[in-house]
Formats: sequence, structure tokens, C-alpha cells
Amino acid sequence: MATKSTLQKRVVTISLENCSGCNLNCRYCFAAQKHRQPQKMSYESAVKAIDFFLDYYRKQSPPPQEYCVDFTGTGEPLLNFELIERLAEYVIARKNDKIFLHFTTNGTLLTPGLIARIKKLNKRRRRLIRFSLTFDGFPLLNDINRRDRSGRGSGDRVLRLIGELKEQKAFSLIDNANSTFTYDDPLLTYRLKGLYLLGFRRIIVKPYRGSDRRFKLTADRLKKVKKEYRALTDFILKKIIKENDYGYFFSLFNPGDYLGKFLLRTYAGAEQTRRCPAGLDYFYVDAGGDIFLCPSFSRLPETSLGNVVKGIKNPPPAAQAGFLAKCEKCAAKKLCGGQCYYETVRSRSTEPARLLCELKKFLIKEAAYFWGRLYQEKSLAISYINRQIKKNYSFCFE
Repeated sequence: MATKSTLQKRVVTISLENCSGCNLNCRYCFAAQKHRQPQKMSYESAVKAIDFFLDYYRKQSPPPQEYCVDFTGTGEPLLNFELIERLAEYVIARKNDKIFLHFTTNGTLLTPGLIARIKKLNKRRRRLIRFSLTFDGFPLLNDINRRDRSGRGSGDRVLRLIGELKEQKAFSLIDNANSTFTYDDPLLTYRLKGLYLLGFRRIIVKPYRGSDRRFKLTADRLKKVKKEYRALTDFILKKIIKENDYGYFFSLFNPGDYLGKFLLRTYAGAEQTRRCPAGLDYFYVDAGGDIFLCPSFSRLPETSLGNVVKGIKNPPPAAQAGFLAKCEKCAAKKLCGGQCYYETVRSRSTEPARLLCELKKFLIKEAAYFWGRLYQEKSLAISYINRQIKKNYSFCFE
């Protein structure tokens, strides 16, 4: 297997809340409260944020190879597409080919006209703007949770968008399709199949992470989720071993997918020193210019690290943020990375979330099971995966 050093590159992400409003009313949205009082980030604040962090990282070693300005926070970024467009012009004028722009959209506002404007900007600077699509799968599944404020599902509109992107030969602008599952109804393999058959080749399927009691992880739901993850693993293994089809595997083999990140970490032997890159290679700036570790922390104004005008007044937490006392003796620590730091601060608990810990330990075992099965039943598959990764893949580890 490959070593961490052959796969890793340093990519810094600055997430800007260009708009806190949203045109959908998804049942599992963690930022629903912010949508009631929407704000838009000004061009001046956005430029200050970019310049501030370019200067902040210029003093660090090793220097980042890329900077991603990501308009993914608490709202729908296309409600303020003008800001994205103006910042694209700003990046082009600076002639900085290390800065890339990215946004995550629900897809319902992405018109043929907007697609044409994005393509035009990308002709002026290759791969300047890319985006991710939040979509739970076929409309029947997507519309369970992803509805607009009148209660109408968003699935059919997103399907039309996908067709429009393919017609305009712009489907390659999509970085990934991002599906959120709730513990009461995971449908993991169904989600993967649906998104893959629609043409997506980088897929993220991850669990709901909010505090709504309707979607709470319980012992009974955990059993169901484990069963579905085993079915998903077996489905991917069958595709590789019996059908020589690696497509589903590579679509999930990324740091964003909840199973995929453990497949990647066990493959690369990537020891985790923290839960996520927040405060190290990731910061979030809200519409007013305040700096936070991530969008979740913006719900706790007292956790602000500072402002893009006045600078960082409260230093980010140490690299071990996320590890609690119980984590230190856990056998899964090096592959897990600890508990979400926001959840620790919000809950004020010194104990990790027991059921979530159990799920992550299970997925680490699933990853070991996956690689073990491949070695036993189709060892040539490992060689093929190695060649493909060396040829086509570069990963930013969490």
C-alpha cells in the first residue's frame, strides 16, 4: 500500500458565508435558525478575508500548495452569486493560480445562464470555479428531507439541472454529489447506486450531525446503520471481485465520505492527530467578517477567534483538539481522530458520544474487512488500485 507522503498535499480552505439565507427548508438542516434572518457578505469583507488569510499562511511552513475559497457555510450560496462572480474577477486580476473558488449548492437555482457564466470564467482561468451538489439521490429519496418552504420536493428540479449540465457539457464542473443520511432511514447502498447511475464519480454519503431528536442516533438505529454499512461494503466488494468493476469503489474513496475516509486512512496508514483541519488548514468567516473554526461554531458567537479586520485575538485550539481523556487509551485513536470539537464544546461533556464512537470503530473494522477480503480473494485488485491512485489521485487528509 501507498504511504501517506505519496498522497498528501496541503490545501487550505477558507470558507466564506456569502449568504446565510436558503430557499429550501430541509428537515435536517443544522442552520435553519440563521435562514430566518438572512445576511449577505459584502465584496469588501470577502476581499479582506482572502487577503487576511493569504498573509496568515504566507508565514507558515510548509506553505500551502493550493487555497480553496469555499462559499459553503449556513445558506445557499447562489442567492449571492454576484459575490462569487466578483471574487472570481478579483482572483483573475491577482494572477494567483493557487487560489480556486468552490461552492456547495442545492442545485435549484443553478440556471442555464449561471452555468454559462461559470464556464466563461473558467475559460479565462482553468478550473477557477467548481461546485458540489447536495442531493440525496433519486427524487423519491431526496424529497423525504429536502423540500422547499411550500413543502414541495426539490428532486425533480435537481434532475433537470443535471440534464442541463450534461447538455451544456458542464457536468465536469461538479466536484462531488453530497448526500446526508439520517439514522432512522440510512438507505446507504440505494443512495450510492442512485448517485452513481446519474453520472457522479465522486460521492459523499455522510450521517446527519445535528441535534434534532427526530434523527437522534439510538442503539436500535445503530444496529440498522451497521447492517446497511456491511451491505454497502459487500456490494462494493462484489463489484470488484466478481465483476471487475471499480467504479463504485473509487466514487467513495475520498476523505469526505464517512466510510471512504476510513478506507483511505487504513490504505495509506494515515495517522490522525486531530478530528478535522479546522483551525489549522480550515477557517470559517461569517457574513460580518468574524472568524470561527467552522460553520457550526458560528452558532456560538462567544467562540469567535477574531475578525478579518482586527485579526485573530483568540488562537485556535491545539492540534489535539477533539481528543478527550477517554480517547487517549482507545485503540481506534490513530484512525479516528477523536470527537467533533464543536460537539464537545456545545455539550460541555468530558465523555465522547458513545454510540457515535461505536459507529466509527465499526467502520474502521469494515475498512480492515474490505482490504482483507481483497487480499484473500483478488490480490491483483490491490495492485490495480495502487496504479490508479498513483496515476490519478491526490488527497488532502482531514
